[in-house]
Amino acid sequence: MFGFKTPSIVTPGKASPPSLIKKDIPTTWKKWNDESLQVWRYRSDPLADQIIQEININKRSKVVHEFLISRQTNSSLNSPDLDPILRDYVQKIILPSWADKEKLAKAELTYDRFAIGVNSLLHWYSLPLTYCCENGAVVLHETGELTDLTKPRILKTARLIRSVLSEKSFQPNGKAIVNIAKVRLVHALVRYSILHPDVKLSIPYDPAIRGLPINQEDMVGTMLTFSVAIIDGLKRLGANLTTEEEESYLHLWNVTGHMMGVEEELLPKNVDEGNGMSYAIMKHQRNESGFGKSLIKALINYLKEVTPGEFGDHFHCTMIRFCIGDELANELAVPDADKTRYLIPLIRAALSYVDHLDPKSHKSESISLFQRRLLGFLFKLFAQGNTLDYDEGKLKNEHQ
Repeated sequence: MFGFKTPSIVTPGKASPPSLIKKDIPTTWKKWNDESLQVWRYRSDPLADQIIQEININKRSKVVHEFLISRQTNSSLNSPDLDPILRDYVQKIILPSWADKEKLAKAELTYDRFAIGVNSLLHWYSLPLTYCCENGAVVLHETGELTDLTKPRILKTARLIRSVLSEKSFQPNGKAIVNIAKVRLVHALVRYSILHPDVKLSIPYDPAIRGLPINQEDMVGTMLTFSVAIIDGLKRLGANLTTEEEESYLHLWNVTGHMMGVEEELLPKNVDEGNGMSYAIMKHQRNESGFGKSLIKALINYLKEVTPGEFGDHFHCTMIRFCIGDELANELAVPDADKTRYLIPLIRAALSYVDHLDPKSHKSESISLFQRRLLGFLFKLFAQGNTLDYDEGKLKNEHQ
């Protein structure tokens, strides 16, 4: 009825591999290879690292803690009460001269239309892809960020994404810049902690072998899971994105990546190059590991917790397999897809229907409300008699 195509996943555990693990590499993707990427594993974020080093030398860790909990909007970074040690730092986190405001607005509108799809793909596609890369997974595992502290860490990641993609996010009353500044400091703290000789890890971390924790390759790889992977995921779920929408969405994440400390040489010029870099990074870093399996298990358990009933026990595994494909899912030991695969055509229908809504004639709240109600209905339909704890008001607040 809505013109969607039947998805490739038609039997339990079967899904065609997504673009990030293609076997044939287009010529335009060959700029990046293992050798060219390896050098970036020994470069991190000098600006944030220097701040953390100064704070630790002066024994002023309280400054960072207060900054992380007290600053909520971009304008708060200009407050006169900001500690001098952080003032120079935040003043350097600005929009690049090449940022295109029209493209940023277009990307925000795209997110507004497909917010529930983007937020879901964070769990089904973006995070699982990062777990496939052993060196990065080791860092997440050792810090306990996505095992012992699964829920708060995932919520922080979701908060960053929403703060970046929300309307007027880079303006004074927005929250993109302040959250970017916070994340950079947290990443620098992680690097300092893991490389500090007094910190005891469950396994030795050798930067000569693994590279620096949260290095340039890891950072751009993560940004790509938020950009080109989400674009690919939306299309696989039935969204009909225009080339302009795709490129604008990538542009927003390039701007974000630049402000996060990713060097401009690593920022893809277009979606095709972004796919190529994603493939190259996956090829370079992909390795089956117990760390990745531990992280995906924690993620799935978290998703089960927020989706009660038998339905929640299987649905998210089905969707992870649909998004990343069986090859990567098997390496992470994701349970096989089951009968919840039959929900996929309905999800595709929901996203396809949004394409028929004219965003200029519908308030964004109406579009979001439609998505929440339709997907809430589908969840209940497939819960097989279990009462799904679907709180529309709670979801609305979380979305905001």
